[in-house]
Amino acid sequence: MIRRPPRSTLFPYTTLFRSSSQRDEFRDVAQSLSLPFLIVSVEAPVHIMKLRVRSRAEKESDPSEANEEVLMAQLRNHDCLTQQESQYVKIIDNSDRVSDKELEKISDIIRQDVNDAFSDKDMASLTV
Repeated sequence: MIRRPPRSTLFPYTTLFRSSSQRDEFRDVAQSLSLPFLIVSVEAPVHIMKLRVRSRAEKESDPSEANEEVLMAQLRNHDCLTQQESQYVKIIDNSDRVSDKELEKISDIIRQDVNDAFSDKDMASLTV
């Protein structure tokens, strides 16, 4: 029996989506399965990201091992989103720190957009 896939799955950028070729592979798989594909890009200016990393390090209670050096390496080693990818991108400006409540609201909107892309009729064909 083939089980119904989840309505949506999030893959972390830092793990999987630094290169455009990796993003292309995920997009191709999604399209081959007639599933929606969306890139959510949470962005802030570099100087703000540096301040946030420093602030977290000063608290000494954050489990993240990220520091300014890690941040800069990530920024150097990623492929910018391409023009072709722009049709799949939802950009969230996090310059002013999006609150947890705002992130939840954004997540709900994105989740609903993804769920709307599915219909039970379409999904029934994936169940054996």
